[in-house]
Amino acid sequence: PYAPTTPVSADLFERMKVGPTYAWDWAMQPEGIPQNATGQIFELYAKDQIGKEQFVQMMAAAVADYVAQ
Repeated sequence: PYAPTTPVSADLFERMKVGPTYAWDWAMQPEGIPQNATGQIFELYAKDQIGKEQFVQMMAAAVADYVAQ
């Protein structure tokens, strides 16, 4: 069977095996937020340059900053 090796994919794969998951509603996000606020954070996490705690903190700050604009 398929076993992802990158941090984000591996984590999502495990979560999907355990219980209900939710859609990634990219189309529902404010325009530009993936490119201007969250994409870089996903990339850092996927490259294992930040851990889970830092990912959550950075995402919360990026979204808060983006919404405040």
